[in-house]
Amino acid sequence: YDYLTPVLTKYISQKTWFQTLDFIAPCVPTGLMFGRFGNFIGGELYGRAVTDPNYPFGMIFPTDPLQLVRHPSQIYQAICEGLILFIVLWW
Repeated sequence: YDYLTPVLTKYISQKTWFQTLDFIAPCVPTGLMFGRFGNFIGGELYGRAVTDPNYPFGMIFPTDPLQLVRHPSQIYQAICEGLILFIVLWW
């Protein structure tokens, strides 16, 4: 049913397809950003092990079987795929 949302939005708002897609496009990175925050909270998709244990962004994830200091790649992705892409599409 995901394909119905743009169709219904177009017909309800009486806008062109380009105007409708311009309205919907910034919502996609927002969903990606919240999804990555969910991965962070769930302790999933953690990044590579950090070689320097004093790295300021390194953290130990409770679900990591090796309990290594790792990059929080979910936060990196939330910023790059979510926030920055949202700003680019909104601008």
